[in-house]
Amino acid sequence: MRKATMLKTFAAVVVAVSSVGCSLAAGSSASTARCLDGRQAALKAGGFSGPLLCDGPRASFKLAGTIRGTKQSYLAYDYRYQFMPEGGNVLHGGQRVLVLTSEGRYVGQYALTPPPPLDVAVNDVAIVISIGGDPKGTIEFKDGPPPEAFVDGDKLTFFK
Repeated sequence: MRKATMLKTFAAVVVAVSSVGCSLAAGSSASTARCLDGRQAALKAGGFSGPLLCDGPRASFKLAGTIRGTKQSYLAYDYRYQFMPEGGNVLHGGQRVLVLTSEGRYVGQYALTPPPPLDVAVNDVAIVISIGGDPKGTIEFKDGPPPEAFVDGDKLTFFK
């Protein structure tokens, strides 16, 4: 009798733990979908080089807008991040403009200069970079992302 009761109790605990595990996994995948606007898999598949940090106190990933090219539309994201490398003593960080096709395929990125952070916006066919409303440069997408652009006197190179 005691053995049967213990088996029933064990079975009930296994079911309870399993359902808690399933609900935690479901919550985990929901937060993963929100991480980097749900673009994490596309960035990895497209060969993104850089840290993939979810939104939080030291990272943000915001859609700046849609660029309407003649042959293709693109999504421009303003990605800002800071992190402490494993075993490191100095905070690392950066700001990048990430470019994806309107279908969500990662194409490449521009690394922006160190602080102060730049404002990133889109005006139909270009990415507009400014600081507090003061224009610093424009990245025009005539036939797609240009391989190079100049912002505030700095040469930006398009890379993965």
